[in-house]
Amino acid sequence: MNVAIGVAAAYGAVAMLFAPFTFPQQVATAIPCLAMLGVALRRGWHRPGAKPGPEPDVRHGLGLAVWLVLIALAAAVQLFNYFDWPREVYPTLSSLASQVFWIYPVRLVAFWGWLGLGWYLLDR
Repeated sequence: MNVAIGVAAAYGAVAMLFAPFTFPQQVATAIPCLAMLGVALRRGWHRPGAKPGPEPDVRHGLGLAVWLVLIALAAAVQLFNYFDWPREVYPTLSSLASQVFWIYPVRLVAFWGWLGLGWYLLDR
């Protein structure tokens, strides 16, 4: 486990040397995504009934509906801000993040956090 953490930390340090929002960094970000997807598929999470859980009740459906509405609202706000100008008045999340992610340590810590969250979700 410690070796995996060290490899992930070193990979993140090298991968985040690329300028943000460029093709090389997108490729460097896609590699862990594909690796984690491969692990998830190997574990059989895509097969129905592979991991039995509690029986769903009405609250699960209600919670799903609430999350879908919140995600749709967030997407609508982002699309509105993306197509409306000027960007200074209606910034998108990516235009706000681009200011912060040009700082290497911030980008690196965010990438490590993203890797950790992905591993946590995969290991659940």
